[in-house]
Amino acid sequence: MLGGCASGGAGTDQRFFEKYVLDAQRASQEEDSARAERLLRLAVTAGGKLGGSDWRLALAQGRLGKVLLDNQKAEEATKVLSSSVDHFRAARPTSPDIANLIAKERGETASLLGLLLVQKNDYASARSYLEEAASLLSPFWEQAKEERERDTLAGIGYARALYGLALMSRQTGDDVGAEKNYEAALRVIDEERVPVPLRDDVAGSYSNFLRSKKRLQKAEQVDAKQEVYERFNPGGPKAVARDAWRDALAKGRDAAHDDLMEKADQHFSEAYKQVNLFEKSGDDALQTIIEWSRVKQRINDPAAADKLLEQARDMALKVGGQRSIQYDNYLQGKERVLKLQRKYAEEEAVLLEQVRLREELRGKDNFHVAETLKRLATCQNRLNKLPEAVDYSKKAIAIFKKSPQRNIRELKEAYDDLIAMLEKSGDEEELRKYKFERAVLRRDTIKSDSQKTDN
Repeated sequence: MLGGCASGGAGTDQRFFEKYVLDAQRASQEEDSARAERLLRLAVTAGGKLGGSDWRLALAQGRLGKVLLDNQKAEEATKVLSSSVDHFRAARPTSPDIANLIAKERGETASLLGLLLVQKNDYASARSYLEEAASLLSPFWEQAKEERERDTLAGIGYARALYGLALMSRQTGDDVGAEKNYEAALRVIDEERVPVPLRDDVAGSYSNFLRSKKRLQKAEQVDAKQEVYERFNPGGPKAVARDAWRDALAKGRDAAHDDLMEKADQHFSEAYKQVNLFEKSGDDALQTIIEWSRVKQRINDPAAADKLLEQARDMALKVGGQRSIQYDNYLQGKERVLKLQRKYAEEEAVLLEQVRLREELRGKDNFHVAETLKRLATCQNRLNKLPEAVDYSKKAIAIFKKSPQRNIRELKEAYDDLIAMLEKSGDEEELRKYKFERAVLRRDTIKSDSQKTDN
């Protein structure tokens, strides 16, 4: 989705932008909207440094606006979404793929803003955004429909724009236009086959409109269909399976956290069963398999853990390829299982591969690179490769120090690990240096915590 990394200051800003956006995506998938909001605010700051005509600033603002709406911050969301649309309009795509991405994200953002303005009774401002969204997203949805595929971003954004236009038509007395747009919005949602709260809003508003026109039989039909959707979950069996997967996955994680590994194994087995009903190969399936492999190892079933990891590797290569976030996730899962198996030489090889991949994906000064270097140093220390371990530990600390407030816990741990290794190596000069740095870090941390308490 995001472009490659440039060099120099702009490259650093771009790498930080990509990191924040990717991490925010993960936070949203885990339904941690507060963390997603924090990360997207950082993405907006980093995107702003790329220039006002850079589409990435607009993308970050659009996604932040959506999260702000989820977090009940409508006033701020209105300003952020408006700025996002303005920046999208000024953006200059560098390729057809980027042009399509800009069009979809711009349409989604405009639909959110337009509907929000309708709800504020600002119809004059809302119309242009809603018509812009419908114009941008309709071709993508029609193409996906023709190819019998799904385009959820375009589809739901298009449905939202149609719903907003229905509300406006109703307000201006255009009953024919209102009914046409209500029906179109419901049709788009139903053909997307995904559960969206938007359908409840559209159906409820449509039913209310029909009743106001004394068309009770039609209103009852709309209500009856919505009741079916609420009872069986919109999207049918696949959506039901997705909800069951989320529930089983959450229970499995909780059980693993409480060290109830037999229960965790049962829950992950159920999660795997459910994920296969809606996604045999994808990010959700990959995530399930990777986490389940650790549970299998913790119940002392290394053969099952290895088998799951082989499956995860094949899936990661199929979904994203060897230079992808999916393959990075596989490597992380593999490393954790190898650590549990105490196969430190194999763990070292995986960590070296992951360092190279993360540098390529995120940049050499990225937090995730430092975190991997820290684990690599620990592994090499176990292998009695003390000089290499010390070197990688120093590199990790150097990266963590570039943003110490963000990485304070990892930085403290890295200092403790390195000092223990330097005590073993007998390098007194380096030992004094890093002990002093650790002491300064502790002093600054105490001072910062004290100031926060006073405030």
